[in-house]
Amino acid sequence: MEWKRILCPIDFSPTSRGAADAAVGLARRFGATVTLFHSYDMPAYPMPDGSFVPVPMPLQEITDAIERTLAEWKRTSQAAAPVPIDVASTVGPATSEILRFAKEGRYDLIVMGTHGRTGLRHMLLGSVAERIVREAACPVLTIRTAAVPVKVPAFAETPVAAHA
Repeated sequence: MEWKRILCPIDFSPTSRGAADAAVGLARRFGATVTLFHSYDMPAYPMPDGSFVPVPMPLQEITDAIERTLAEWKRTSQAAAPVPIDVASTVGPATSEILRFAKEGRYDLIVMGTHGRTGLRHMLLGSVAERIVREAACPVLTIRTAAVPVKVPAFAETPVAAHA
């Protein structure tokens, strides 16, 4: 098996940083390229009737913040190893967007973090990584790292509509 195209979905968490580091290490070893990929739902506040009201933060401001953060992650990853790294982002539910992007991009491997939720938290929040492992057309390597305090970008703290 030859891994030349590695997709690394990230959510800007410490676990994602561990996955990005692992993806870059694999890329260096196998002469592969890495794409750091972020999918996000539009921020919205849930209303009692089940509907969602968009947050006042403008779409362009959110997009710009995500692009800046992706560029920072790319610089950090390239400083660790001189491998080709691309970045991409899209709006939509993480699971379906990761699967779509991986298939359309014909990636050989997906490397992603897993938060390791169990029990009620897993049942309520679900697991994007678990669904990717079950549904992806290529191999998936999941990385679980110890929680390390990091500064979370402001746009990542905004409530979003729950989609899976």
